Amino acid sequence: MGKQSSDVLLLKIDGELKDLDRKSEYSEESPVEEIDSQSEEILDVYRYPYAHLLAHAVKELFPDSHTYCTPSHRENEINYSSQRV
Repeated sequence: MGKQSSDVLLLKIDGELKDLDRKSEYSEESPVEEIDSQSEEILDVYRYPYAHLLAHAVKELFPDSHTYCTPSHRENEINYSSQRV
């Protein structure tokens, strides 16, 4: 593995994204790709949870607001909206 272990956030094993601690569950022959913070794939992993964190923060600041966070019809996009009532 080429990157420093501190740079690696996930592993792609047999084409599936896995936590770092899951590597031992696969055979030595399984293809392993290291996913770091510069990878486009890491955005897919974090985009939706970050949108939910943003919605929660808005709700904390503006309790009367309605927040919506939904996957978009376009790939790699989240629809987020907030409305104060």
